[in-house]
Amino acid sequence: MKIAIDNLGPIKHVDIDLNKDLIILCGGNNSGKTYVAYSVYGLFKFPEMALDMLTGFVEPYSFLAYLYESSINLDLETFYNDKKNEILSYVQDRYIEYLPTVFASDESFFKQTICKIILNNKEIIKKINDRTIIENFNLFGVTWQFKKESNTSLLNISISYKSKDDIDLILVDSELMKIIFDIIFNQVYIETAERTAINLFNKEIAAKRTKMVDALLDYDEERGVLAFVKQNASRYSLPIRDSLQIANRMDVLQKQKSPFAYLADEIEKSILRGKIKVADTGELQFSPLKSKKSLGIHLTASGVKSLASIIFYLRHIAKVG
Repeated sequence: MKIAIDNLGPIKHVDIDLNKDLIILCGGNNSGKTYVAYSVYGLFKFPEMALDMLTGFVEPYSFLAYLYESSINLDLETFYNDKKNEILSYVQDRYIEYLPTVFASDESFFKQTICKIILNNKEIIKKINDRTIIENFNLFGVTWQFKKESNTSLLNISISYKSKDDIDLILVDSELMKIIFDIIFNQVYIETAERTAINLFNKEIAAKRTKMVDALLDYDEERGVLAFVKQNASRYSLPIRDSLQIANRMDVLQKQKSPFAYLADEIEKSILRGKIKVADTGELQFSPLKSKKSLGIHLTASGVKSLASIIFYLRHIAKVG
C-alpha cells in the first residue's frame, strides 16, 4: 500500500510506501514527523473505528437471498475486485473526516487535507487466498457462520434461524467489509514519545476521568453537557488514548503470550540487565539482575522507563503481521 497526503499540518505533500519493511522519518523539530506517523496509525486504525458505517457495499449481490434456503459460497477475490474502487473512495473520503479524531483537533485544521491510497492488488489477493476464516456469531436468534480455508478465495456463509423476519442482511454486509478491511489493513501498534509519562501517570489520568464522569452525573443543566465536558476533559490524540488504554489493562493483557516474547527477553538481558513485570496493582515494575527487590517504574533509569512498554508489547501483545 502507498499513500499520498497533501496539506497535513506543516507538510505540503508526503508520499509513503508502506510496502517497505522499514521506514525511518528524519527531520528537525516541528517538521512534521509526528503528523506522518499519527496519520499512518490513524489510517490503519480507521476500519475498526468505522465498522458501524461499513454498509451498502453488497447490494448488487442479490444471491445473498439464497441464504434463506441454504449456505452460499462467495468468491472474496471477485468481491474485492468488484468493490475495490468503491472501497478506496469510501476510505479516502471518510479518513479525512476522521483525522480530527486521530489528532484530537478542530475539524477546520484538516479542511485542506487530501489523501490518496494506492493498493497493491496482487498482495491483497494473495492475502485473501492465504487467509483462513472461521467466524461464528449470534444476533437476534440467528446464528451466522463464515468459513474459508487457505489456498482458496471461496467464503462459505451459512445461517441457522427460526424466523426469516430475524435475518438482517446488513450484518452480512458489514461482516464482509470487516473481512476485506482486515486483509487490506495490517495490524498496527504505536509507541508514542509520551510512553514514559503514560506509564507513570496512567492511574492518575484514569482517576481524573472517573472523577469527571461522577461530576457529569451532577452537572449544571443550564450550562449543558458539552460545555462541561469541554471545560473539564483533557483532549488526547488517538495514539495517546490507545496507549493509555493498554497501560490501564496491563494486569489483564499480561495473561496473553506473544510469539515474540523472546525479543523482550533479549532486550532485558542485553540492555536493561533486569526484568520488567506487572505488579498486582497493574503497574509496571523492574527487577534488576541479582536482586530480589522490585522497583516501581518511577524509580528506574530513563532507559528502563522508555523500553518498559515496548518489552510488554513484545511479550504479551505482538502478533505475526
